[in-house]
Amino acid sequence: MKKVICMLLCAVMLVGLLAGCGSSGASTGTSANSSGAAAPAAAPANDAKPIVIKISHQNASTHPIQLGLLEFKRLLEEKSGGTITCDIYDSAVLGNDTSNMQQVIAGSLDAAMIMGAVIWQGYDGRANVEELPFLFDSYEKAYAAYDGEFGK
Repeated sequence: MKKVICMLLCAVMLVGLLAGCGSSGASTGTSANSSGAAAPAAAPANDAKPIVIKISHQNASTHPIQLGLLEFKRLLEEKSGGTITCDIYDSAVLGNDTSNMQQVIAGSLDAAMIMGAVIWQGYDGRANVEELPFLFDSYEKAYAAYDGEFGK
C-alpha cells in the first residue's frame, strides 16, 4: 500500500513538474507560505523569467509532506540554476483536495499532494478499491496482488 501511495505521489510531482516546464505562461507570483521556505533563487543569467511551479497540499507546515516538498524545492532550484522555482502552499490555503484536483485539471495549479484514494473514485470508481477495510489479510498477499493481475 505504501509503495502504491509513494508511486502515486511521485507521479503527481512528475506531472506537475512537466506541466510547469511545458507552460508558456508561467506564473511569477510569490508563495503565500511562510513556513520556512527558502529565499527565491537568483535570476537566471540570461534574464529569462523563471518557471514557477505551484504545489498545494492540505497538511500542516510541520507535516512530512511539507518537509519533503521543501527539499524538492531546494533541489529543483539548485539543479535548475534558478530557472525553475517552486511555490508551496500548505494548510489548504488553496482549498481542499477536491478543489486542488480541479485546479490542476484547469491548469491554474501545477501539482497537488492528494492523500488517500477516495478523491479518485469520481474519475474512476476502481481506484476506490483500496479504501475497502481488510481487503488483504497480510502484507504478502497485498504485495502479490499489486504485483499481479489486480495491480494492472
